[in-house]
Amino acid sequence: MALFDDISAQLKDAMRARDKTRVTALRSIRAAFLFATKEDGSTTLADEACFPLLRKL
Repeated sequence: MALFDDISAQLKDAMRARDKTRVTALRSIRAAFLFATKEDGSTTLADEACFPLLRKL
């Protein structure tokens, strides 16, 4: 499973568990990933491109 898909799945689980801290963290990570995909104009983000984004957060 790609990192982006894994983050999305974990976000859904955190929302179901009502874990506010995890939801906030995962939403910010997912938002950074989505912003990066829109900058590139692509529809997907490779795992190699995700790691530098995670380091910035």
